Amino acid sequence: MSEPQLATEYAPEYSKSEKRLRLSIYLGIALVLILVLKFGLLPFLQSFIESAHCHQSFGVSDIKILWLGLFVGIPMLTSLTLAICFWPLAIKGLVEQQYPPTGVKVFKPTKVLKGSQAKRRCALLLCLPLLFLPITIWGHTQADKAIDWHQSELDTAECVKRN
Repeated sequence: MSEPQLATEYAPEYSKSEKRLRLSIYLGIALVLILVLKFGLLPFLQSFIESAHCHQSFGVSDIKILWLGLFVGIPMLTSLTLAICFWPLAIKGLVEQQYPPTGVKVFKPTKVLKGSQAKRRCALLLCLPLLFLPITIWGHTQADKAIDWHQSELDTAECVKRN
């Protein structure tokens, strides 16, 4: 005799109107971020980069702040963002031993994983932000090299002319 087949369980899906609403919200947020970057942050960064070697903030060279922000700050912010997004979902999934956890809606038909499969998926989500830590450590060494190079290549006489 064969064993009875268990019905495959699927996570609840968003309705078409919920999908459209969420997509509209995500696109709106993306558009606002792009506009803020293009017309706010990028012009500021351009002017900051041109004269960073001439200034200090809080007793630290702005060139050091620039390189550390690029090589250390961006990977750390990425890691923090991923942790904020995925850790609550992964922890809830580990507690319930089910992924996606109960009550979480999905965009497309998704089979519910249970037991060891769910634990592996949740563990992966917990580890994902940690992948950026080695990049951050590597970035710190690269930032130090870039700072040394930058200091040797730039002429501080230009700073006197600008001020």
